[in-house]
Amino acid sequence: YDAPAASYQSPFVTLLSVLVILFALKVIFSGIWHGMGGGGFGPFFGFGLGYGLGSRRRRETVVEQQKITNSSDAYEYFSSMRDLPLEESHILLLRQNHRIIGSAIISKGGLTGTAVDVREVLRHALLNHAAAIILCHNHPSGNLHPSREDDHLTRKVAEACQVMNIQFVDHIIVADTGYYSYREQGKL
Repeated sequence: YDAPAASYQSPFVTLLSVLVILFALKVIFSGIWHGMGGGGFGPFFGFGLGYGLGSRRRRETVVEQQKITNSSDAYEYFSSMRDLPLEESHILLLRQNHRIIGSAIISKGGLTGTAVDVREVLRHALLNHAAAIILCHNHPSGNLHPSREDDHLTRKVAEACQVMNIQFVDHIIVADTGYYSYREQGKL
């Protein structure tokens, strides 16, 4: 009777096997793979451990969405723009109940102006399923009064939003001394 020969496995293969197992455990417990088929490694192993931990993690990180109820809230959201050295235009994307979906930079310009393409404003709103928007740009000069170009842009965005059935809530100009709201001034 011959005894089976002892099998030899190189240290490299053993180390590689351990690393693969550790990586798989990391993925399962961090919930990273949840979005790739809805169950972590559960479909492969027959249990939903990755899914359960991943969904619990998502519930713990959900933050109450901020609601914009007036122009002051919008100014507070965009207040960091008052310190920008160059003019920028941003858009705030809102749900029907005016809870924030997100924001986007529409354009960056120079000391005295920035070119805003109305199509870019609508593109961001449509791609993010926004029911309402707030346009905001800064005046690095500190002047809170809107220019003729600002008034023209506000009219164009309002017209485009009306056609697309998107509520144009406000256009806000931010400066280091405060803000100007087209809505509060009755111009929107």
